[in-house]
Amino acid sequence: MKNLLSILEDLHPDVDFETCNTLIDDGIIDSFDIVLARKGLVNGFDSSSEKLSADVDQSGEYNVSDAVLIQKFVLGQIKEFPVAEKTTDTAAMEK
Repeated sequence: MKNLLSILEDLHPDVDFETCNTLIDDGIIDSFDIVLARKGLVNGFDSSSEKLSADVDQSGEYNVSDAVLIQKFVLGQIKEFPVAEKTTDTAAMEK
């Protein structure tokens, strides 16, 4: 069974998926962004702006939840990204 990246590479042989970051470059969230999101989980991002853009729930960090939200958005299961509730570290505030 082929993974999503292999399928996309077969469908779009002219696209260099190693440098593709459509989430940042074109403002359109599509299947290429799913690939970028998954690659970001495994290998990290090349820049802090990529990581910030991938943090679609605005939690302050990029994680699996963001990748799942990007996939759900592309598949049409959600129409907008929910904003994560930010936690406050009260112990740090007391110092």
